[in-house]
Amino acid sequence: MTLRKSISKFLEINLLLTLLTTAIGSAVPPSTNDDYAAEIPQDLFFTAKNFQDLSDPSVISDEDIKHLLRNIVPSYFQDFLLNLNPTAIYAELPELNVSATCVGHTQELLHRLRNTPTLRNSTWALHMLDSWGKIPEGFLTGHVNSMGDFDECYNINVNHLEILYPNHPKDLDLDEFFRGQFCNLVVLPSSSVTKQIRERKGAVDVEELWELIGIQQGALVYPSTTVCLPSSCNLDDVNKLTTYMFAQIGLYSQILSCDVKEDTHLNTGDWAMIGILGVLGLLIFVGTMIDGCLARNADPDKPKRKPGTGVQVLVAFSLITNIRKWQNVGPGGGENFGCLHGLRFMSTLWVILAHTWFMVIYVPWWNMVDVKLAHKTWTVLTMLNATVAVDTFFVMGGMLVSYNLLKTYAKTGGQINYIMYVVHRYLRLTPTYAILVGIMATIFPLLGNGPYWGLMNEWGQYCKDHWWTNLLYINNLVYSSEICQAEAWYLSDDMQFYIFTPLLVYPLWKFKVPGKIILGVLTILSIAAPGLHVQLEDRPVPTIIGSRSNQSFYADVYIKPWTRVQTYFVGMWLGYLLFKTRGKKIKLAPPVVMLGWVISTGIALAVLYGIAPWFDPLTPIPQAWKVIYASFHRVGWAISISWIIFACINGYGGYINNFLSWTPFIPLGRLSFTTYLVSLHVQTVLHLTIRQPLHFSSYIMTNFFFAHVIMSLVVGFVCTICFESPFIQLEKLLFGGNQGPRPAEVKPKPPSKRYGIFYNTTDSIINGLGKEDDSNNNNNSKEVKASV
Repeated sequence: MTLRKSISKFLEINLLLTLLTTAIGSAVPPSTNDDYAAEIPQDLFFTAKNFQDLSDPSVISDEDIKHLLRNIVPSYFQDFLLNLNPTAIYAELPELNVSATCVGHTQELLHRLRNTPTLRNSTWALHMLDSWGKIPEGFLTGHVNSMGDFDECYNINVNHLEILYPNHPKDLDLDEFFRGQFCNLVVLPSSSVTKQIRERKGAVDVEELWELIGIQQGALVYPSTTVCLPSSCNLDDVNKLTTYMFAQIGLYSQILSCDVKEDTHLNTGDWAMIGILGVLGLLIFVGTMIDGCLARNADPDKPKRKPGTGVQVLVAFSLITNIRKWQNVGPGGGENFGCLHGLRFMSTLWVILAHTWFMVIYVPWWNMVDVKLAHKTWTVLTMLNATVAVDTFFVMGGMLVSYNLLKTYAKTGGQINYIMYVVHRYLRLTPTYAILVGIMATIFPLLGNGPYWGLMNEWGQYCKDHWWTNLLYINNLVYSSEICQAEAWYLSDDMQFYIFTPLLVYPLWKFKVPGKIILGVLTILSIAAPGLHVQLEDRPVPTIIGSRSNQSFYADVYIKPWTRVQTYFVGMWLGYLLFKTRGKKIKLAPPVVMLGWVISTGIALAVLYGIAPWFDPLTPIPQAWKVIYASFHRVGWAISISWIIFACINGYGGYINNFLSWTPFIPLGRLSFTTYLVSLHVQTVLHLTIRQPLHFSSYIMTNFFFAHVIMSLVVGFVCTICFESPFIQLEKLLFGGNQGPRPAEVKPKPPSKRYGIFYNTTDSIINGLGKEDDSNNNNNSKEVKASV
């Protein structure tokens, strides 16, 4: 069969609908029932009078029902109903081992559709057929996904089936309850891609569409349709039937998911999570009430009494206290390195932007041709290459941890309470993290439904099965192909880096040259690791991971600590540099400052946009350049970010520092941790519940992005105030402030006499970094969290 004939045939018929029904219908023995020969009228008109008659069922004639049937059933399916001859493939069906109940219920469906009088009391059959995916319009623009009507099928309930088909086996019991089962199926082409698609958008010709279908990278343009079958057909039944049918014409079909409306039955885990949230809600209510009473009864003329431990525990959950701490930007709690607030928040927004584009891969769009060719627009590369956003967090993490450890070693003579160092970080992150994992495993999958909601159920099952890998921070190493909370791999990498950092920082402080050699060798090895993966395992370019076919790259390379640690090492070098120059005035000539900014900007632009042609899947990538980019692109990005931080801290950030140190970024930055953890799931709820394809455009994506940002920040705010802040305060009460190395503080400085694009308008040089504030006033959470 030629390529053109294959496409033409696909455009003429809905392959899945016809073939699947033919296969099931073939289980129907030949019948002498004269109703099977009933002719369906060729008149396509359905008049206004027909619609008016529908208001009175008693006046609906058989002809009216036939008219209605012709308006919801494609002509090819009507021909099938009239001319069904199962003899040809009937002998092969027993080998498929389809369950008898599935065949029996489907025979009842076909019998009703072919015998008009039986449709009067069988509206479930009409609904089931009406919800099937039909041939979509705009096929050559990429509208190749026929999504049917999810809700029409999902809400079908057949409580007591009246047996109408006369030739069922005598021992087959079909008088059982069943529901509509909505299934997504994708048709995978077998042809190879051989030519370049010309640069144009909109409609393409048949050959071009087939070429785009065959490209298994980026957004997938796989033709798909939906079927509605009785729930008595299990996934294996549907898979066997569809696989057999498509094999007859040389195509391969694959079930994406099947959804059946189930009665909600909460299990022990669900009730346990609800109970935990209920207890937290009660503590928040009680703590807020106590806090309000204490504030109302406080005498401003008397010294403030410190309440008892029990009251302090309850007040830790107070909304009043936690919101006040969140919005506090006063000098008493102003964090060090003010530019990090802006970097942290802007990087979080970039992650949300990338995930907004990431959603494009998992749901169909009307104009999939435009989606497939979106890489030809250079602005889209900001999303496609956004994986380096997380590397910014690694740089900040390595810098802060190494800097504070060096300060602690200098103060204590090389002594550190390593156990408390680890316990502090674990307790700082894990309670909030554990609650969100629990919600994802239990409650979240119950919050919606839709044609693609099966993906959310799959993610929830991962959390039920592998939650312990998250709480041990090893989900990047164990069951990484079934990771719970896919974005949480970053926390595991960051925790593992945090744990071994003292082993590298101590030699830097104690032995100087040997310490530098050790860190230098490890940095070189970490740079080489991604390149070796690409070279030895023929992996794709690391940043080009936007397709389902590259999921193994995500699990085996992208999230592994040994392929991501190089940017953390760069941050450690930056922290060491800041430690060695603390208390000193760094004087740089204007040409040097300008050169630093030019190089930093050039590296960042090269990393993001320098490989634009490589995003075209038909463009060959030289192996040598692929290895070089894999090894150095993240390090280059880390160096660029390090210059920004170094320049801003030492007074050479100019307007960039003014922006990144903008006061509102302080409270917004405090939302980064929880916003990062919830944003992907907030986005997923929207996209997986959409019933029909939308039209892709930059404007639509921009609207989605801002909607996702607002919703993610709102949910992140709730999680920060209700989960994160209370447990931070409880940890302080538990350990009395003995939490390992503190981050440094600086006091506000008077305005500098230097102004301009390369000079800060306020002097944020590092003079004050050697002076540690020992105050116990932690109302503003002094720690600048490099963890997202």
